[in-house]
Amino acid sequence: MILCVAMMFRYSFHMEAEAQLIEQAVSVVLESGVRTPDLGGKAKTAEVGDAIVEFIKKNGGS
Repeated sequence: MILCVAMMFRYSFHMEAEAQLIEQAVSVVLESGVRTPDLGGKAKTAEVGDAIVEFIKKNGGS
């Protein structure tokens, strides 16, 4: 679902930098091991979302 927002930013609003930041955040969080059980982890959905938001805040998001 979060990557759908990146696609919306890219294709509907022509916000390429924001789309790339979201995609990078998802990749970094998943690579760090923060994953929901369906992806082999133990984190809750909210925990994954919070980690993604924190990455975005620390890396250029408002």
